[in-house]
Amino acid sequence: MTDQFRLDGKTALITGATGSMGSEFSRTLSAAGADVILASRTVETLEKLAAEINGETGGRASILPCDLSDAAQAAGLAERALALADIDVVLHNGITAHDSASLLDTPDHQWSAAFDLIVWGCLALCKGLVPSMMERGRGSIITVVSSTGINPTPGYAAYGMAKGSLLLLTKYMAKEWGPSGIRANCLNPGGIARPGEEEHMQEMTKKTGVADRISMRRVGLQHEVMGTAVFLASDASSYISGQVINIDGGRI
Repeated sequence: MTDQFRLDGKTALITGATGSMGSEFSRTLSAAGADVILASRTVETLEKLAAEINGETGGRASILPCDLSDAAQAAGLAERALALADIDVVLHNGITAHDSASLLDTPDHQWSAAFDLIVWGCLALCKGLVPSMMERGRGSIITVVSSTGINPTPGYAAYGMAKGSLLLLTKYMAKEWGPSGIRANCLNPGGIARPGEEEHMQEMTKKTGVADRISMRRVGLQHEVMGTAVFLASDASSYISGQVINIDGGRI
């Protein structure tokens, strides 16, 4: 039964692979048995993470530097990835830096940056990979969304609207590509602290009253997101598609 959760023989392409959450996704999918292809902008950080995975854990990691906010590069990433292996899993974790601003004050470039990377980059990449998945009759697409894309959060309009659009895009992919055996689901981490920031974030949730809305009354840790990513990438979730999986401690 536990073999269903293994990713041996699968290849996973991870975008935003070298960020704090992205690097954990990369390490975790590799540890579960997948060959991983790491994509992000900076060659040096990609090389460092790949060396760690290949050396310390005995995994198999390749790197493909790419600026996913450039649609041509995103489409090219699909072609370059397929030149390395058949892609079984796509985990889209690409994010963009954003400044807190209201709807009226958000500059045009911030809207473009958010949508180009989070939405259009994902679509261009998946359009390039899906024909191969269709030929093989299988594939899992996992997108990392945000609570700001579900519940409006002042100051996060551009980021939240892009994440909300990504959520809907994922459901469209599930609907249209499901008959070909392709699944698409969203991971929605809520209130997840980066390593070393747990105490500070926990204190902030108490001060702002957010903790009162979390059933477990604490912030989450990055490793608590990883099991769900493995589950959605694996055959254990073979009949799950078009869903948003909330990892938020029961925020009600």
